[in-house]
Formats: sequence, structure tokens, C-alpha cells
Amino acid sequence: MRKLITILTLLTIHMTAFGQQEIGLKVNGGLSYLSTKVLSTETKVDKIYLAPSGQGGLFYNRCFRDKFLLGAELLYLQIEGKQYVEIPASGYNPTEVMVTNNIWRHISYLGIPIYIGYKLKKFNFNLGFQIGITLMSSGRVKGQAPGIPSWDNKSDNLGVDNYDYGARAGINFKLSDKFSIETNYYYGINNILKDQTGNLKWNVQQMTIGLRYSLFPIGGQKNETEK
Repeated sequence: MRKLITILTLLTIHMTAFGQQEIGLKVNGGLSYLSTKVLSTETKVDKIYLAPSGQGGLFYNRCFRDKFLLGAELLYLQIEGKQYVEIPASGYNPTEVMVTNNIWRHISYLGIPIYIGYKLKKFNFNLGFQIGITLMSSGRVKGQAPGIPSWDNKSDNLGVDNYDYGARAGINFKLSDKFSIETNYYYGINNILKDQTGNLKWNVQQMTIGLRYSLFPIGGQKNETEK
């Protein structure tokens, strides 16, 4: 992990030695998917749903050789997950009596994407890597079982790792010198649970679409429509 961060930092320093820059703000909304593997092998129903999520913050681009750019962002990321689980009640015929749980999970990250982009007319296609530093997490479980009162439990700590990392891809469409529309997809490749002694595994995915506003547009070049 440290070697990867060092390589990305050196690459950023090398690329920023030349080229033109762009700094701006962005805000996106979309959906996240917190894929989970349930520990119990007796689980009869395990449904995972897409949930509303979002991100926002700063972006920085350094352009070089007219068509390419190196980008970095500093973002607040909100990841949401929803799950429905049915497990047989202990001591009963599992086909007749079930314990059901609705589970909601919330994780906030400080996100740092770094990517390489290629400009094609008004489009910008980019691919890179994203690191997430955990800020906070919480969850809620609402459930019911035969013969006992239903429950509604809340937690202020999901026991997730301090970091998340994975691949990131995006497409931007330039509306003007100031505004662009963008869409991004992130796929976390690590298990974000701290306790990995069992077979329980969580991975983060997020898909967003939103708007970019350039505070300092790239100058000194003709735009693509003029070309």
C-alpha cells in the first residue's frame, strides 16, 4: 500500500512539472452497493440493494501533450448499503419459521482519486485508482421473529477498516469553459472489514453522475469546436 502511494506521488510530481492546470469544484449523486457475504450457511434469503449515495469536493487537472491529463481529487464520499436477510429460527422447521432482518449501513470516506485522462473533442475518458480514508460509520438493524417483540438496533461503529482502495473510471462531457457533466464508477477491491477471521466479506461499489465547475479553466489552447 505504501509503495503504491509513493509511486502515485512521484508520478504526480513528474507530470505536474509541465502542462496547463485546471482547478474546480464538483458534486455528484448516484447509487452505492455494499456487497456482503453472510457468515451463516443457513441463510435462506440474502438480498442486497442499491442505495442512494453521493460525493463532492475539489478536483485538479494538469494537461500535457494537448490530449492527455493527470487528475487528482479530494472528496467527501458517502457510501450507503441496504440488505435483507432471512435465517431459520433456532429449534423450528426452517421452512416454516424465519428470523428476518432489514439492515442499513452508512460509511463516510475522505476520497483521493488519481487518474489519467484522454481528451476526445468535448469528451474526457479517464481511468485510475482511488483511496478512501474512513471518517465514520454507522448502521441499523430492524428485525422480527415469531413469539418475541421486533427489534430496532443502531450502531455507531461498523468495524470497518481505516482504508478502502480500488479502481475508478469516468467520463466527462464539456458543456462550456466552466461547466462539465461527469459520470464515475468505483469498484473497491479490498475487504473493508477489520475482523477477517471468518468468511464475512464487504466490498464497496459506487456509481455517480454530476456537475463540475472550473474555477480556473485551462487557458492558452483553442477549444475543440474552434479546431
